[in-house]
Amino acid sequence: MDSSGLETEAQLLTPDDQHFVQLARTIGIGDFYNFFIELGMEKADYDNLNFRYFSNPMDFMLMGLFEWRDKTETIERQHYLCQIHREDHTLVEQAHSRLQDVPSDDVIDALTEKNLIGDCVVHLGIELCLSIGDIRKTLYNFPRDLNGQVHDLLTKWKNCNETKMVKPTIYRLMVALKHIKAAKGLSFVKKTYGVE
Repeated sequence: MDSSGLETEAQLLTPDDQHFVQLARTIGIGDFYNFFIELGMEKADYDNLNFRYFSNPMDFMLMGLFEWRDKTETIERQHYLCQIHREDHTLVEQAHSRLQDVPSDDVIDALTEKNLIGDCVVHLGIELCLSIGDIRKTLYNFPRDLNGQVHDLLTKWKNCNETKMVKPTIYRLMVALKHIKAAKGLSFVKKTYGVE
């Protein structure tokens, strides 16, 4: 990856969770092992992650990147992270003021009960701007319970409006569902709120 085109300020930014999503998408699962080892991680770390997150490559890569971040006090290899996250504007807010409302509990429940999101739990949590600590608590509290994990993340996100600067809106939920490629969930939310 060539980071020579980035401004100096952009290269000095500390990557956030969204940057890791972009990085994982860029690397892909086929090249992740070599990348992970190049970061200074051990094969045993990789094997342990693979054992826990083998069913979802994106979650596997993200948890590997978070583990690496947790083990390093400062990121010394900034050029690995030179793809800066850019917001996807294809879901334009469409002037629907109701898309700025908080989604109803019925919608949150239906997304879970009808299995409309899939198994990308970690990625979902990141797209909802939850902390990695909150995501890990969910994984710990609902082991082997995908529906429980998804519902817990959605509930945490919906109820975090008092502690977060970003309001949990229908629009933000739609963007998150689009980013994790949960087409059924996105279609359901669009239909529920009359978005074309």
